[in-house]
Amino acid sequence: MTISRQRSIQSKELVITEKPSVASDLAKAIGGFTRRGDHYESDTHLIAAAAGHLLDSVRPKTWALTDLPLLP
Repeated sequence: MTISRQRSIQSKELVITEKPSVASDLAKAIGGFTRRGDHYESDTHLIAAAAGHLLDSVRPKTWALTDLPLLP
């Protein structure tokens, strides 16, 4: 007799915040989340915080006034 187990794969949406405090505030605001170590989890979502800035601006090496989108 062979017994086979079928694993159920549950997909969840991941929300990434820039700071742990924002992840905490978001989980509290939405409600229904449980803290699991360094992230928050609900039946359908995960909220996790990144370490540091996600985006940063980079200055171009050269630019001209004609490159800017000026409206009349």
